[in-house]
Amino acid sequence: MTVITAMISAGTGNDERVSVMGRFSTCVQVSWFIGPSAGSFLYKRVGERAPCVVAGGIFALNVAVVLLCLPSTRGNNGSKKVDKEKKTPIKEIVRSNSALLPPLLTLLLYSFVARSTSSSTLINYWETRYQVESYVRGYIMSYSSLLGLVIQWALIKPFFSRLTLRTGSVVAFWIYVSGVAVENLCQGNIWFYLGVVVPLSTISFSVLQVSLKTLITTTCQKEYVSSVLAALDVMTSCLSVMSPFYRSLIFRKIGYIDSLDEDMLFKWSWLVFGHWVAVAAISSLLLLGGKKLENNSEKKKE
Repeated sequence: MTVITAMISAGTGNDERVSVMGRFSTCVQVSWFIGPSAGSFLYKRVGERAPCVVAGGIFALNVAVVLLCLPSTRGNNGSKKVDKEKKTPIKEIVRSNSALLPPLLTLLLYSFVARSTSSSTLINYWETRYQVESYVRGYIMSYSSLLGLVIQWALIKPFFSRLTLRTGSVVAFWIYVSGVAVENLCQGNIWFYLGVVVPLSTISFSVLQVSLKTLITTTCQKEYVSSVLAALDVMTSCLSVMSPFYRSLIFRKIGYIDSLDEDMLFKWSWLVFGHWVAVAAISSLLLLGGKKLENNSEKKKE
């Protein structure tokens, strides 16, 4: 994903990048929607080895496409181009371009809180809150993925034709906060959840997936994009290791061990809401304040 994002950044201009990133996210959403169902069908109808064989064939096809279609990274003399500027440490890149720091911090904060407050880590969450059977969760995930596909395809370009990347990201954060608040107030009504909460959360996540990385690639100097994205992946991996420890502290706060009751559910829901209000507020300050840093950087270049 990092390599693909870097390639998109290198091959597109700032004006068209958000549209291309939106189409890329749509393709990823399609794979998450089709892949699990196709794998289950092949396993059940064809054989236990069929998903592995098909996956291997797809990887082989990808290798062929890369070799035949992507441009070479070698120069005219056949030697690989070496750009010493790309070896610059991430702290030096950020120091030379202060406008890059706000979207980086926003994306890291968003990733950490999303992992730490995911309700999928709670046993019997859906059964306790919405009184549904466990298998229904699979249908809800498929519905959310399909909705995300439609949003990525139809909404992203019109959305960002009216709003800047920074303003759009801020709006998406507050849309998600409103979705969490509505979920807490709907009192376990599964149809209200499917009709209102899921669309709100899917819209916000779909927008943020595109806007934050696009904002980073457009703010960063072109020669440093690959280095910044690689460093971002490392930092995100570190946060994914830290988030279970933080989530354990939240579980201890609400008294959760291995089962969920109504009192714990109430505490968990409003703790999650408080986290996302804080994330939206901090991100608003970072992104809207970061616009001033970006303007100052452009003035210095002039």
